[in-house]
Amino acid sequence: MSGCALPAPFKGALGSILVAVSNTVVNGKGRRYRGRWSNRRIRADDVDRLFCAVVRRAARDLGAFGRKMRSSATILRGDCRTLIQSLDPIDAAIFSPPYPNSFDYTDVYNLELWVLGYLGDATANRALRQSTLRSHVPVAFKSPTLVPLGLLASTVERLRNARALLWDSRIPEMVLGYFEDMETVLRGLHARMMTGGRVVMVVGDSQYAGVQVDVAAVLREGAEALGFSVIESREIRSMRSSAQHGGHYDLAETCLVLERE
Repeated sequence: MSGCALPAPFKGALGSILVAVSNTVVNGKGRRYRGRWSNRRIRADDVDRLFCAVVRRAARDLGAFGRKMRSSATILRGDCRTLIQSLDPIDAAIFSPPYPNSFDYTDVYNLELWVLGYLGDATANRALRQSTLRSHVPVAFKSPTLVPLGLLASTVERLRNARALLWDSRIPEMVLGYFEDMETVLRGLHARMMTGGRVVMVVGDSQYAGVQVDVAAVLREGAEALGFSVIESREIRSMRSSAQHGGHYDLAETCLVLERE
């Protein structure tokens, strides 16, 4: 690959954007400046060179892996809570949904969504944000209607009792809305899945004001009530809690395997 120079009109605006991005770090709460960001001397003129290096690396990867064994696939774009209803019978579902930890991915990746043309105006931005799984509180979602039972009921009650200590008073309703959305997903999978079909999902816990939200345990209870049997529930990684809770690795990320009876 001999060259990949950026068109001149893009160098100024795009260069400024990428320089700004290089000096920030993304976490679940959005963007913030990196430590000692003011000492990072990346100029807009460097964007062309850095962009070319990334393109060359991608081209090498395509050459190295492009002939690996593969099969055809159909990609459906939409909201799984409704799209699943139109699927043909399925025998497996493998996924990892957002966790109820108030990470707003439409905020985390908002810059990329605008720059790459996925969002064209404020209306599209608002529609996207309001269509996401209820796993965070910055968006005004519809109120949940699910009547909580078992572990979910006790968890939501503890969160409501601790409302005055929460960093956002809407967290109990967000957690309830999250599990209502997940019940919709599991109910849809159960309806479309063949007998003996399996669901494999990776989920993660969260914690607010000392109240642990055991996501895998709540989903196990809900899945069994829908007619799934739990084949396996295994912790695969420990995640770090927020600084408010000591920043320890005390939150579980769990692989949950269900089977349609």
